[in-house]
Amino acid sequence: KNVSTPFLYEADRLSLPKLNFVCYGGNGSGSVTFDSSGGRPFEAVIDAGGVDASSVIDAFGAEPSTVSGKITLHAEVSGAASEPDALRAKGNFAIQPAKLTGSSVLKTLGTILMLPELANSEFAAVRGQFQVADNKIIFSDLRTEPRERLQIMATGSIGFGGELDLKGMLAAKLETLNLAPLLARAGGTQSADGFIEVPFEVK
Repeated sequence: KNVSTPFLYEADRLSLPKLNFVCYGGNGSGSVTFDSSGGRPFEAVIDAGGVDASSVIDAFGAEPSTVSGKITLHAEVSGAASEPDALRAKGNFAIQPAKLTGSSVLKTLGTILMLPELANSEFAAVRGQFQVADNKIIFSDLRTEPRERLQIMATGSIGFGGELDLKGMLAAKLETLNLAPLLARAGGTQSADGFIEVPFEVK
């Protein structure tokens, strides 16, 4: 993809202070520092927007049809080239609009709650706050928006190998035909804003 940046190399340290790039239909900016000595540590700060989610999924070897929408991302990354497992990151992201088709998380959740239609869902946005550590993505907040007909909120982790460990809440508006009664029978409780909320756990 197209990349442009000034650079400085001094005392075994490479700095890219004003990185600009075009990637999967979107664009981004940031900065990178890389030390070529010792364990070759690096740090990076990246901001990106308008990135095609399906293309990113495809680039990582997954099925591109599972997610569509445009990604906005802020990430702060650190690690060492000599220790790939030591990769660390934190940040936030949004996919807008978000169409999820055959998602393993939603498919598993739909099976647990006897709602197979969850595997194919569309939302105005999916947003998350995350960290990367120990070969997994850890979400302190992962949610669909807006809170209208249906909303999913979760915390937990997804391993680089696809391992799931998520806890959360699925909420459906009482007026949502055929859905709220099922959730009520699954042990849901009514919230003050007129939703049936059901806690879930996916492992």
